[in-house]
Amino acid sequence: LVMGHDENLPAMGMAAQELVLLHEDIQVLSLNIMFAMKASEGAALKTKKRDGHGGAGETARLMLSHPNLVYLERVRPDPDIDAPPPREIVGGTPPLLGGGVYNPARDMAMYQYGRHPGQTGDPTTATREVGQKSLEAMGAWTADVIKRDFFGK
Repeated sequence: LVMGHDENLPAMGMAAQELVLLHEDIQVLSLNIMFAMKASEGAALKTKKRDGHGGAGETARLMLSHPNLVYLERVRPDPDIDAPPPREIVGGTPPLLGGGVYNPARDMAMYQYGRHPGQTGDPTTATREVGQKSLEAMGAWTADVIKRDFFGK
């Protein structure tokens, strides 16, 4: 089971657990590939600014997979892109990014559409190359986990 959206992680974990308990011959993993993606995009974009929903990373992946749907001339940066990030604490990021803290009041603020242009970050900095590196990082991480957990390698 591969997570493609933050709030799905708990349900995926429960589904994986239930499948293993009900079917002794099944092998299942619940994979959060998002932190591998974010690490790759952070390095490829070379920015310390916020990036998330509809930002440079997601736009870069869409430029690679569906370039006909990307209209960079229409985008604008998130007005809060330069806001200082919260103080770093080990594991203090949302589960989406591999951390252990989900704070809906803070983490859902990006969806205040009357205030934001519908994304977090600056999609104008997106490139196909960043999208390619991101997809390769997610694929490599997933392959490594499958090799380790299913094949003992």
